[in-house]
Amino acid sequence: MKLFMKLFIKLFFITLIIHASGCGDSSTGPGGGITGGNISFAIQGQGDPNSYTFSFQPSVNAKLTGIIASLPAQNFFDTLVNNNVDYVFSKDTVYSLDPYVGVQQGQVWNFNFIGKYASNNSDFNVNSGFTVP
Repeated sequence: MKLFMKLFIKLFFITLIIHASGCGDSSTGPGGGITGGNISFAIQGQGDPNSYTFSFQPSVNAKLTGIIASLPAQNFFDTLVNNNVDYVFSKDTVYSLDPYVGVQQGQVWNFNFIGKYASNNSDFNVNSGFTVP
């Protein structure tokens, strides 16, 4: 798990953005907002309020441009930008994000994945929801 975290940290620069307007198509449900084909991202989470780690796994091999992790109820948005847009995120691998602080049971998070299919380079923009158990 630490290997995946280190890989992910190296691939993404984290920029915290807090703003009043939403990003992406947050009106769609989990796995919604699909353009350019059919892909989904399974979201998992574990930890405690002082260090909660979200993980994701694509349903098909994908090249990610970025991820926007958000907690709309608290107007929190975290934009993760991939500097290596040619890196292929394998459908057989679970990738971890940096830990978050203050994550509480019952919170509804949204993850907007932006990228291209590894198979044909067509674009996608997918929202996946996750409720903290």
